[in-house]
Parts: sequence; structure tokens; C-alpha cells
Amino acid sequence: MRCVYCAEEIQDAAIVCRFCGAVKEGAAWRSPQLAAARTEKKRPGRFVMVTSGVFMFVTAFFELISITNSVPLFAGVQEGAVAAIYHLVFVAVFVAMGYPMIWPKPWGLRVVLGGTALYALDRIVYVLDRPAREADLMKGMQGHEDAVFRAIPRDTLLMIGPAGALVGVLSFAGLAAYAWRRRAYFEG
Repeated sequence: MRCVYCAEEIQDAAIVCRFCGAVKEGAAWRSPQLAAARTEKKRPGRFVMVTSGVFMFVTAFFELISITNSVPLFAGVQEGAVAAIYHLVFVAVFVAMGYPMIWPKPWGLRVVLGGTALYALDRIVYVLDRPAREADLMKGMQGHEDAVFRAIPRDTLLMIGPAGALVGVLSFAGLAAYAWRRRAYFEG
């Protein structure tokens, strides 16, 4: 028998053309494009992974536009080249994580897990670096410390950052766990 799409010779009992990928469903053959599209739609976890990938690209964009922002790091507030390098590293991490979530690649799971580990390490360093958080807080208030500290105690303000970091780490950990559970998604 000849494939109705590529005209290559295939066995009569074939349900998939090994030359073009056409699929036989019942008595009818589906075109290779329709077969591929149908397979893509059936890929478990596709909606969550693609949505997460889009969010990774959005996060990379916001990280890129904040490239000149200072960074609380190394017991102080870093600016200039150090801050720019820090932001560019995370732009690369978020793009590298988002790409295989949208367009599945066999190496995608490793990138998602590695990016999650790097993000978690960065947030742990931030939480443990109280002098950097204090310096960042003081820089952000720019002379309004007295009024702010009368309204909200200093220690309370210093706990907002670590609480946000914890939420971020838990979110990334949840995404990594989901990616691990759906690891077949990356294998195409």
C-alpha cells in the first residue's frame, strides 16, 4: 500500500507512516501535521508548562529592564557592573528555563531543576544577609527613616523581604516538582 500523503510504500497493517508521520485512525488517514497537532494537544501538562514558560519570559523581561537597579548582596547594596551582571545572569536563567517549557526539549527538565536550585540559593543568601537587607531598606527610604519606623517597626520591615523570598522559593519548588512529575513532557 502507498501512503496517501507521501506516496511511499508502507505495509498494509501500518497505522503510522514511517516516512511522513501520517496516522491511520479507523479507516481514514490523518495528515502528518494534524497527527502532530493532535499529539501536542494530548501531551500531559502542556497548558501548565507553556503558561509557566511564558511567565519565565515575562520575568526575564522585568529582570532585564531592572538591569540598572541596585542589588542587596555581599553585606551591602551593589550597583553598577555587579548589579548589571547579577540581573543578566537571572535574565539568562529565566529564558533558559522558559524556552523548554514552551518548546519541549530533552534537556529541559535539567534546566528547570538547575534554574530552580540557583534561584533558591540566591534567595537563601538574601535571607541570611541581614546587613544587605538593612542597607537596601535604608537606601529605599532615603531620609524618611524616622517617619517610617514610627509607623512600622524596623524588624517588621526587615521580615517582609524574607517572607517574599520564601514565597518565591516555594513557587519555584512547586514548579520544579510539577516539571519532575511531568518529565515525559520534555522528552517529546
